[in-house]
Amino acid sequence: MTEREQQEFLADKHIGVLALHRRSGPPLAVPMWYGYEPGGDVLLWTDGEDTLKGRLIKKNGAFTLVVQNEDPPYRYVSVSGPVTAWEEATVEAAYSVASRYLPERQAREFVEAFNAGHVIIRMTPDRWRSVDYGKTSNVLTDSEGTRLREHVQTARRGRGRD
Repeated sequence: MTEREQQEFLADKHIGVLALHRRSGPPLAVPMWYGYEPGGDVLLWTDGEDTLKGRLIKKNGAFTLVVQNEDPPYRYVSVSGPVTAWEEATVEAAYSVASRYLPERQAREFVEAFNAGHVIIRMTPDRWRSVDYGKTSNVLTDSEGTRLREHVQTARRGRGRD
């Protein structure tokens, strides 16, 4: 994907998978609602730092978010970067995330019911990875659009190799 395609794809409505490093045990990977506008920061609306997720974000100072299409043509974008802000969630900021996933009235009710104690975490993406299997050259690209590896689809075996 081009840089523009990556940003537009991330800005579309997807459930993200937040990935966090853990020193003891496997990485933590959890589904998340998020907000993003092309050229801006990734916003997570989540409970505070008293949860495993919050403690890991605070400790690591960075995270990765992966979003994908689950229907053909399969595509994904993965962004990683440093946490640039940890803010008390205002109703407006929480609504900006929730309204991507719920109709207006339900988003407002959801935010009013669950916003207490929540935070907005901002991350500035500095590493991008993506694949678009709808393109003829299924190529994994990095932030500069450089080919990292050609993806070889082995349809007979029902698996891919990267």
